[in-house]
Order: sequence, then structure tokens, then C-alpha cells
Amino acid sequence: MSIGMTVIIPSAVVLVADSRMTWPFDADKPPADNSKKIHVISDELAVISFGVTQVTNIAIGLLQNRPNLEKSIQAIVTNAENSIHVAWESVCKCLDEDADKSHPSMRAALVLGGFSGMQPYLAGILRDFSTPKPPTLQNKHFGYIVLGGESVDAPDVFHANLLSRLEKLNHGIHPFSDILVETVLNAA
Repeated sequence: MSIGMTVIIPSAVVLVADSRMTWPFDADKPPADNSKKIHVISDELAVISFGVTQVTNIAIGLLQNRPNLEKSIQAIVTNAENSIHVAWESVCKCLDEDADKSHPSMRAALVLGGFSGMQPYLAGILRDFSTPKPPTLQNKHFGYIVLGGESVDAPDVFHANLLSRLEKLNHGIHPFSDILVETVLNAA
């Protein structure tokens, strides 16, 4: 199971991810348990990679080659969408004709977290072989995106725990950093 979570808090964007990486098209390559899934693209942008490693590695490389060209949130998200699209096209050229493209593990995602000027934002881009879905965007305080962990209901656990703890925060019971750490650990 892989999981990536992002949340906007006052004056910051927080990205959290597991560190396990597998190589679904390379049976001889063992999983890596201490992998880097959070990639700093620039001072204003970091990205969590998730899913088919061969695809996300290409997409991250493409983003790193253009770190500061886009300034608007929409332009940054469009660049990330294009990067993951180009990466899938590249990997598809190497797939066997009989590869099961409908298998649930045949997906790749990028979760962006950053600032455009003083505006924090998150964007989740998930791609597989079906019709592309629009990215998920968040730009308000306590907005969040959770990808992965579906097999253990991590997105629902994160949502339920974060909301209940934020309610307590509004009553001054716990500092936000404690709430976020506990919520992430419970979801993972």
C-alpha cells in the first residue's frame, strides 16, 4: 500500500508520504523501503509521486527540467498533467501488447503542494488508461488531498480524524502540529 497526504495549514503546505517503492514492470528488482517520494521541484513547489514508478520517475524528471517557468497555479498544474501524460506515453511503448491496462495498480499520480505568490495550493493528478479525470485542486486553509491507502480506508480515516481534531483545535484543546501528526499516523 502506498499513501500520500497533503494539507494546507496557516503559512505552510505539508506533504507526507510513505517510503516504499515497487517496480511493477521489473520482476527482478526488489521493492525499496526507504525511497524518496517527496520531490522538491523549486522553492515554491514540492511533489509526491505515487503509483507506477517508471511513469512517476519520468514525470518528476520533466518537472525538474522546468522548475520556474510557470507562475500561475493553473499553468503549474497543466505542466504537471502534461508531464504525467508524456511519461505514460513513454512507458506504454515498452509494455507487452497483452499487459492488463485495466488492473487497479496501473495508475500513477502526482500530488503537488506549493505557493503561487502568497497563495498556497494543492493539486492531485491521477492518471491511468481510462479517460483522464480533472485534477483535484485545493487552495483554502485545512484543504487536503489523500491519495492511496484505499485498501485500509485511509482517505476516510484521515478525513474523519482531521475534522474531529480540527474541531477540538478551534476550542484550544490541541496544537495543530500534534493533530496533524496523530491524524497522519492513524491514516497510515
